[in-house]
Amino acid sequence: MQLEGTIGIHQSLGGNRARFGVTFAPYAKEEAGARGIRWFDALQQVGAFLKSLRIRNDLIAAAIHQLAAGLSAVIPGVVLSEEVIQRRGLDGNAALAGKAS
Repeated sequence: MQLEGTIGIHQSLGGNRARFGVTFAPYAKEEAGARGIRWFDALQQVGAFLKSLRIRNDLIAAAIHQLAAGLSAVIPGVVLSEEVIQRRGLDGNAALAGKAS
């Protein structure tokens, strides 16, 4: 099943470093709400992860630019399969098992 939704990327500051959390929130009412979160230590890792989800390069560049400026980033209109959501750790199971990176 394909789900359309929004990717959200937020920066969490802790200690002397920033971490970046990536979520996927489907639009469908029965699937609504962020499911899981993937944590990354570097912007390059976030970019590579988004590329693995087949997000367009211009959208990745815009998101990285926002994050580098200390802002959160949102990428609306993303379509992902249930399989990709699970395989990439955006299904909530990675969050339950601790951080996934």
